[in-house]
Amino acid sequence: MAPAQSDSSEIPLLRLIPLINRITEINKIKDTTLSKSQCILLIALYYRGILSMGQIASALSSSKEQATRVVAPLVDENYVKRLELPDNRKHVYVELTDKGMAVIEKFNQEIRLEISSKLDTSLSANEREELRLCINRAVELLSKID
Repeated sequence: MAPAQSDSSEIPLLRLIPLINRITEINKIKDTTLSKSQCILLIALYYRGILSMGQIASALSSSKEQATRVVAPLVDENYVKRLELPDNRKHVYVELTDKGMAVIEKFNQEIRLEISSKLDTSLSANEREELRLCINRAVELLSKID
């Protein structure tokens, strides 16, 4: 069933989720058995650095308990490490290990090539540049509300 017509003030963020997932195939980080949630977490850590368990739960849209279940195997497989910061021993934080960093950097290279190929066959040079500018601006603006 098609959604009802929306008013012009709607921000179609929810429409982006399936588009981004389809284009990036985020759950297909090669040479791993990582779940989609684990992939998203590794990507979040790559771009944001150290995250608390609360921030991880928020990034995954889950509870802290579910976030812990996502993190534990990543610690066991040495993709991430838990740490306590000296100024706040009450909270547990997580950061990428060298192994986790290498996996995400490889994924970034693979996905960049795949997306470039898809864009090259689907959009003109002007459309690709317009899309790049729009995405950069959207990321800049959305980062302000995070």
